[in-house]
Amino acid sequence: MSLTTEANDSYKRDAKLLQDLLDTEHALESPIDLDIGRMRIIELDPLKWIGIDIVPRKLKLTNTGLTVILSAKWPQGRPYLSGGPYEGNYTFAQVHFHWGENEMRGSEHTVDGASMAMELHVVCFKEEYETLELAFRRPNGVTVLVYFCKVMNSQIFTLNETHKLYHFMMSKNS
Repeated sequence: MSLTTEANDSYKRDAKLLQDLLDTEHALESPIDLDIGRMRIIELDPLKWIGIDIVPRKLKLTNTGLTVILSAKWPQGRPYLSGGPYEGNYTFAQVHFHWGENEMRGSEHTVDGASMAMELHVVCFKEEYETLELAFRRPNGVTVLVYFCKVMNSQIFTLNETHKLYHFMMSKNS
């Protein structure tokens, strides 16, 4: 057996492990506290974004009062995710954020009990279900990639730009 065949078998076995967990639980609990000490390394095929480099023709930023949602329209088809633990393609739907009243407690999920300043969720739905709404009705219909954000001391925005962004994030329906 070649090294490539062994690696491929390992990827398939670990992807199946994740899919079986989802089938057993029907939905993974949320929020999740990631216990680093209990984690184990698994090997999967690389996660690939297809079409993510295409510039959208329209972007929409919406403040719901609970989160800020970024959605987009592309000239030809939406970007999608494939590989990793996924069977089939998952189409990009939107990005939204979770933050708190201060930089110490903003994320929905935690790592060893510690919260991060903010969390970004990339929401994708299984291509065969055609819409996010239809995909929500299926156990394998939606996937969310979670990115933790932390505050750093840097001066990317001017004070005026920061004030405008803060006002937008704190004002519902803006």
